[in-house]
Amino acid sequence: AQATLTVEVVQQTRGEKLLTIKYKRRKGYRRMIGHRQEVTRVLVTKLDVAGQAITVDAAKRTEALVKASVPFSTRQAKHEAAHGPTTKTAKSASGTEKKTAAPKKAAAPKKTATKKKD
Repeated sequence: AQATLTVEVVQQTRGEKLLTIKYKRRKGYRRMIGHRQEVTRVLVTKLDVAGQAITVDAAKRTEALVKASVPFSTRQAKHEAAHGPTTKTAKSASGTEKKTAAPKKAAAPKKTATKKKD
């Protein structure tokens, strides 16, 4: 009850998207709604309990800030690991995006059925 904290705001962002689905059977009614909660990350820099103060040194503070810089959503990283980089993240050395068209495959000739004589 006598403890006091000193904190530092590290990041204010939005969390991972949560999907909500509404559905009514036999009515053709389907809705999908996305929601992202506002999130604030804080770093505790000083804890004072009954006159005894515990502070965070610079090395631990830097380590905590590096850990805090990891994004909340890991969905993009998982997607890129499974499917390769997306066009938004894949850029050439000049900094512009390049889209290359895949070579088209030649169509195979169609086989026609031969008529049988009775």
